[in-house]
Amino acid sequence: MNDSNPKLNTKEPSVPKTLVYLSLLFIPGFYITLFIGATLPIFVYFFLSTYIHIHSKSSTDFQILMTIIGIGSIIVLIACARVFRYLYKKEPEFYPAEYLHMSEEPNLKLFIYELCSEMKIDFPDFVILNSKPKFFSLNGNIKVLNGDITGKILAIGSPIIGNISVKEFRALLAHELAHFSGNDAKYTLLTLPIIKKANSSIAYLNEEIKKSHNLFLTIANISIYLPILFLNIYLYAFWLFNWKISILREKRADWISSSICGKEVFSSALKKMHGLSIAFKEMSKEDIIEVLTEKRMFTNYYMEFRNKFSQNDQLLINFVNQSLSDKSRIFNLHQILSKRVNSLPISNISNEERVIALSLFSNLPLHETDLSNNLTTDISKHYAREIHRRKKILGERCPHCYMITFELTKKCHICGKIIRNY
Repeated sequence: MNDSNPKLNTKEPSVPKTLVYLSLLFIPGFYITLFIGATLPIFVYFFLSTYIHIHSKSSTDFQILMTIIGIGSIIVLIACARVFRYLYKKEPEFYPAEYLHMSEEPNLKLFIYELCSEMKIDFPDFVILNSKPKFFSLNGNIKVLNGDITGKILAIGSPIIGNISVKEFRALLAHELAHFSGNDAKYTLLTLPIIKKANSSIAYLNEEIKKSHNLFLTIANISIYLPILFLNIYLYAFWLFNWKISILREKRADWISSSICGKEVFSSALKKMHGLSIAFKEMSKEDIIEVLTEKRMFTNYYMEFRNKFSQNDQLLINFVNQSLSDKSRIFNLHQILSKRVNSLPISNISNEERVIALSLFSNLPLHETDLSNNLTTDISKHYAREIHRRKKILGERCPHCYMITFELTKKCHICGKIIRNY
């Protein structure tokens, strides 16, 4: 027997219940960790007070030390109290997406309904069009561009659908819907907010330390490092448990999708999705910065992105090969792509189809225009300095002759007319 061949799953993978129950203990563990970190300086203060009282230590150095620890204890209590207030005042998380009115998407609705029926699961409460090249499923309350939504949510990656077949689209949807059938979305609903709260707490406490304006407060704020240290240890331990469970959940969803839609189909869909994810990340940034430099905007960038691949078949192949050779985890809750593809169960369903998934959508351009505007706004904020730098090099367009001229000149060097008055 050749040991180099990957071990294939002949039965549906599952997540050990013991592992799940142990990970759920981290939910109350977050509040306990924060409480210990907040109250430990107080115990240190009272311990030292008792020590000084018993041993009659009353020097000036001890008094200064006790004052600093005492103030530090109060500061850390106030900071941790603010953390709780901050966490529970936060609005639903924003996703750069739009939810689709399924009454306006009859073909897509029927397509998903038939797949849900085959998988024996309920139709999701909402289907959203994601501006990023990612399919996902979740159960919770989120904010999208056209409103707040709550319930079981299925997300479709807009940059992907123009370059995959209907069969491949079905395979990606089956993978995400499999998370609903295994209560994966419920588990994420319980655990993910806690991980986010821990990260937010650490960031908030670090900001509190930066607010110190004098040496005395800086020294007193050292006590805030205690809850930060405990939260980092807690977060690392929780992440290890969550990572292990997530890997098993993803294996199960891969197995289900491959069994229903075929290994060849799902494998092809995975490769294209990873390749397009790399392509979109690289191209969208560069393309949008370029047009913003020239003071233009894309009406529908997603259409522009699709056209690049429709005109050059080799381009997608290159990005797929790049994703297969990458040994890092693009999505860190999944296996490495090459290993993930090789571990899929074998099936006889072929991938011979030329109909693209785009054909299932009725009102895609309307939604993609909104997504393009949001993507442009986001990139313009994050790369404002780069855009400004390029404008200085490139110049600006003359309003008279529409030629590119230099930004700092008063007159257009092409037509000689005044561009601006200083």
